[in-house]
Amino acid sequence: MIATLPVDLYVDVNQITDWFGSASAPIVSSATGEGALPIQEAMRLISNASHAMNGLSAYYEAAVEALTPLNLAEDLSPDVARDFSSDYAQVARLMTSNLVMLKTIFFMAESNSRWKPHLSMLRKYTRTSVRTLANLRNLYEDMARSLDVIAGEDRHVDSIANVSAESSKDLIADSHKKYKLTPPVWH
Repeated sequence: MIATLPVDLYVDVNQITDWFGSASAPIVSSATGEGALPIQEAMRLISNASHAMNGLSAYYEAAVEALTPLNLAEDLSPDVARDFSSDYAQVARLMTSNLVMLKTIFFMAESNSRWKPHLSMLRKYTRTSVRTLANLRNLYEDMARSLDVIAGEDRHVDSIANVSAESSKDLIADSHKKYKLTPPVWH
């Protein structure tokens, strides 16, 4: 049986990488030179980068629309879910790397004297871009986790404490005392 999901990872990983490159290249290319960027040049660079990021945003919206109505447990066998899960997890790791690189690029641009007069415009683009990339990464991580559940594999959880409600209350009370906090009043 050949199973497919609406988001074809093998094609889209390359497309996502291309969008990321297109969205960050104009910002990177402006790093060299003397003096502040002319306003027209800054607007052109942001516009070019925004165009690429709009493609990524549209891809995210289409992916959410395609994946939301799926009942994965009915549509996929555990073996197929396991295969797709590792693919989605791999893409999520790539997206996390891209997100770190994007944040670094924007940090460097904000520190560059060429962008100083245009910081508000750059920061607006930065927020939108980081949010878009983070949303897409979260979608892939969530899909990987959902597919893990179907495959009968849960990803590692850092810690799970098996404590009673009374023990939890005692721990919280001790924490409040230690840090000199006023306990909240629960209604």
